Amino acid sequence: PHPSTRPLPSCHATPVPSLPMTTPSKPSADAAALASGNPQPDSERRSRWYLEDLGGGLGQLSALHEVSHSTVSEFQASDIVDLGVFGRTLIIDQKIQSCGKDERVYHESLVHPALTIVNNPRKVFIGGGGEGATAREVLRHPSV
Repeated sequence: PHPSTRPLPSCHATPVPSLPMTTPSKPSADAAALASGNPQPDSERRSRWYLEDLGGGLGQLSALHEVSHSTVSEFQASDIVDLGVFGRTLIIDQKIQSCGKDERVYHESLVHPALTIVNNPRKVFIGGGGEGATAREVLRHPSV
C-alpha cells in the first residue's frame, strides 16, 4: 500500500515526514467541506493525522478521518472529530476528552463502584455530566 495509508508502527518516535500533520481547533477546509456537504475524498482522509501532546516528550498519533465541528470561543477550543479506532471524539483545547468507542469504560467505572456500596440509592447528584453518559449509567440502577 501507499505509505500514507499504512499505520505507523508503535515504535516510531516521530511521524513519517511524508505524512501531513493536522491539528484540529483551527477553522479548517475540512469543517467547511463537511458543512457544504462535500466530505473529503477517502484517500485524503486516510493520509491525515491528529497528534495529541501528552507532555514530557510523549504524544499520541491517531488517524484523523473527519472533522465534524471545530470552534474557538474566548474560553476554549473544541472539536468533534472521527479518529478512526476511537470513533467520534470530543477534543477540548487539543486534549482528548471523550471517545465514542471507550467512553463506556470510563463512565461505568465512575458510577457503579459508588452505587453498589450504597444500599438502594434513590437520589444521585451528577456534577457536570454534559454528555449524559454518567446519567445513563446511574439509571441502570433500578432504585434510582
